[in-house]
Amino acid sequence: MLQTSIDFELQWSAFYAGRQDVSENYHPFRLLDFTTTSGYHYSFYREEFATIQSIETVRDLQPWAFHMPRVTEGLLMYAELVRVGCVNLNKDDLFG
Repeated sequence: MLQTSIDFELQWSAFYAGRQDVSENYHPFRLLDFTTTSGYHYSFYREEFATIQSIETVRDLQPWAFHMPRVTEGLLMYAELVRVGCVNLNKDDLFG
């Protein structure tokens, strides 16, 4: 069931770790841009982790999908959403 709100630290180009339930692994993604109040773009990674990884570990992962749009309500699926860290974007990060 989706939550009606979520409290997290918003930062463009930041890496996040989210999980839908406390019994699940964390799934990393990178927030590329909020285009409007109804959507955002992100990079998605196949890896999942039992614990929150360091920014160095997550930064070195290869995106499974480089640039995907998603409705903002997609963030509400996370029971836990943690900002891992941030690295400045470059044009290669926006490929796709």
